[in-house]
Amino acid sequence: MDALSKIYVEPTSRCNLECVTCIRHVWDEPVGDMAWPVFQSLIDGLADFPDAKTIAFAGLGEPLLHDKFPEMVRLAHNRGLRTEVTSNALLLTPSLAGKLIAAGLDQFTVSIDGASGDSHGSIRPGASLDEIAANVRSLHWMSAAASEIPIRIGIEFVAMRRNIRELPGLRGIA
Repeated sequence: MDALSKIYVEPTSRCNLECVTCIRHVWDEPVGDMAWPVFQSLIDGLADFPDAKTIAFAGLGEPLLHDKFPEMVRLAHNRGLRTEVTSNALLLTPSLAGKLIAAGLDQFTVSIDGASGDSHGSIRPGASLDEIAANVRSLHWMSAAASEIPIRIGIEFVAMRRNIRELPGLRGIA
C-alpha cells in the first residue's frame, strides 16, 4: 500500500469568477466554506499519517475567499506540512500576500488560461491578466525580501483548442 503523502483541501467552493470551463455551471451543489473546527480536526487527524508531507489548498473554489485562509496555512505549516495553494490571484492584495508569507506558504500556483489578456479573459471573464501578473509579481518580491527561500511560484494552464497556441507565451509571463 502506498503512503498518503499529499492532502488536497478545498477551503471554499465559492469563487470570484465565472470561468466558461468551470464544472459549477452544470453542478447544482450549494457553495460554502470549510468550518474552522473541521479544518483543525483534519490537521489533527494527519498525525495518524506520518508520511503526509504536503497540503495543497485547491478545488473548485477560490481559496483566497476563505476568511481564515492565512490561518489555515499557518496551522498546516506549524504542523510541519509543506503548504501549496492554487488560485486565480485576483484577490492577492499586498496585505494578503504579507499574511501568507508570514504564515509560511511554500508554493503559490496561479491559474492562467491564456498568454494574452483577450484569450485569458475569454475563458475567465472579468479576470485581468495584467492584474494577476502584478499581484503574483508583488507576492514574489515581498517573499524574496522576507525570506532566504521565497515562495515558489507556479503556473497552471488548462490546455484546450482555443488556447493551446498560446502555451509558448507562458514563458514570457513566467
